[in-house]
Amino acid sequence: MEQLGIEASRPYLAQLYAPLCKLTEWWYTMRAGPNNMPLYYDGNESGWDNTTVFDAGPPVEGVDLATYLILQMETLSFMASLLAQPAESHAWNVRAEEQLQQLLYYAVVDDRFRSRSPDTNDNTSACSLQTYLPILLGKRLPQAILNALKTDLADGGPFLTAYGLASESLRSSKYEADSYWRGPIWAPPTYQIVDGLTAAGEIALARLIAQRYCDMIVQAPGFYENYDALTGKGLRCPGVCWTAAVFLLLATWLEQHPAS
Repeated sequence: MEQLGIEASRPYLAQLYAPLCKLTEWWYTMRAGPNNMPLYYDGNESGWDNTTVFDAGPPVEGVDLATYLILQMETLSFMASLLAQPAESHAWNVRAEEQLQQLLYYAVVDDRFRSRSPDTNDNTSACSLQTYLPILLGKRLPQAILNALKTDLADGGPFLTAYGLASESLRSSKYEADSYWRGPIWAPPTYQIVDGLTAAGEIALARLIAQRYCDMIVQAPGFYENYDALTGKGLRCPGVCWTAAVFLLLATWLEQHPAS
């Protein structure tokens, strides 16, 4: 965009802005729960197909979904400012902040995020790594919450092994070594959590997770769909693009950010 110049890029930006506004509004028009928390109706919608978060049944107030929408509305605010629409820019920022406050009010238990059922107000599984994706909000989160998330994501916590972050807590009765989102290590949440820890200023832990993931890939070549969290063995189909992409991104980041 800097190469094109703001004026030259505005038509292209406008083409992106309008449908992204509609997509954002869809969640709040069609999928807003009683607390204005966005709802998933199925695990497949989240990308975490068989996660334990949905074991009690849908709908679920996805803490990861609310996180994505906060970041999306902040992006829309920035886009609107570039399109010389200050009123819309301000409105998106206000809505992003409102969603953040709703997330913190309705979805935090003991300084940790918990998705819940809007029908019963019961918390869903506390054992899925999916509920740690609000770390993407970085320093927008209160320090007490950041400290709790860091503790759980670090060595000695319920997720981190010698190879990376298990998708289900190793202490969970539902943990399975080869059961998609109920145990194995996956590329997308690994990258998201490393990115979130970096945004929160937790560089050392971000490096540790990234290094273990990259070392696992090198030791088990093939870029598998996911990996056994306790052995590092590649599972399911090899040659998966997101595994390769995350490896390249994290390996490059590690090279650019050597340990001090």
